[in-house]
Amino acid sequence: MNLTISSNPWKLPDVPIYLEGRPSNKKLERDRRESAAARAAWSPSREAFELLDQLRPFVGSKVLIQCWDPIMFLLEEEGPYPIRATCMNVITRKDDAGFLRAYLVLQDPKSVPTRDGYDSIASLASDGEYFLLGIDSSIRLSRRST
Repeated sequence: MNLTISSNPWKLPDVPIYLEGRPSNKKLERDRRESAAARAAWSPSREAFELLDQLRPFVGSKVLIQCWDPIMFLLEEEGPYPIRATCMNVITRKDDAGFLRAYLVLQDPKSVPTRDGYDSIASLASDGEYFLLGIDSSIRLSRRST
């Protein structure tokens, strides 16, 4: 079983990433104002909760997770290493800013090194014996046989 999340309804509005060139100061300021207003008005949509339902069949399974970093659109090999773990749960909780966020609860995550990538285990939040992977970026999740 595989699930690819490319357009993520749990992603909070933010200033666009400019891959080519630097926009004018006027455009940067406008983008900052617009993203701040969109962020203040954001709440999880019906699609966000439907995504959690799509993730629940992975609970209790060994999984391979590939997170996508914007650099991967240019240099696929230079993104974060895939992570192997056991998916223990799919949860929601409020972050420090009060936004409801979604997470995969992972047990015993391990990086699967690639040639030019980087280790992303340190970016996981710890929750006692488990680790939390925020569901706010593009990911590919695959169930692995034991």
